[in-house]
Amino acid sequence: MFTVSDSVCIDAAPEAVWSVLARLEDIVLWSDAVQSAVTAPGRDRGVGAERICVLRGGITLTERWTHWEEGRSFTYLGSGLPGVKAASNRWTVTAVDGRTLLETRAEVTLKAGRIGRLFDEALARRARGMGRDTLGVLKFLSETGRVPQQGEARDAPVHC
Repeated sequence: MFTVSDSVCIDAAPEAVWSVLARLEDIVLWSDAVQSAVTAPGRDRGVGAERICVLRGGITLTERWTHWEEGRSFTYLGSGLPGVKAASNRWTVTAVDGRTLLETRAEVTLKAGRIGRLFDEALARRARGMGRDTLGVLKFLSETGRVPQQGEARDAPVHC
């Protein structure tokens, strides 16, 4: 198993950041890996919410929410990633001096057992790089209300 944690300081109120994060189908606006996302009818919010994402390469990922604290945090489990036995992701929004600290923590267990552990660090490094890009876009979207043009989103402060 490997864990990837990251955070970003956003110059917007927690309510604004939560609004962007909680619109589950809008992940396509801020995650480059996601080509399309749909929620199950009537299951677009809260515990039991379900989102189906099509990723680059045609991979279909199903995500189910197991924890939802409105305005504060949520956790979901993902299934359908090749070679992955289990995956979870937690997102947390915290007010800090008029800004918002957005934190994410992903835990991934590969199917390959001991052999898979050899790949844990390489995959964790790749995930960290993708995560920084994603958080930069999420920051820009939360602060401006629009999706950045190519090169407009930048690396952001990790802590407030």
